[in-house]
Amino acid sequence: MTPQEAQSAKKSGRLMRASRKNLGLTQQAVADRLGITQGALSKVEHAMFLPSAPQWFDFCEMVGISPDCLTLGYIERSRPVVL
Repeated sequence: MTPQEAQSAKKSGRLMRASRKNLGLTQQAVADRLGITQGALSKVEHAMFLPSAPQWFDFCEMVGISPDCLTLGYIERSRPVVL
């Protein structure tokens, strides 16, 4: 993983974990909706893997966050989700 990919993995993992926990969702519930294993989601949340683009957009739609929060590095709840 390149340094840039590692930074993206860290951001996406943190955002996914925070969003999931904020809604009280388990890793298994999210993984089932994304079509991946719970172990794979755990690795994404711990910055070992990057989610694919479709997985990222599906996740954002599921939890109601804007996909561009990845570039911002934080979740802005006042912005509507536009996919």
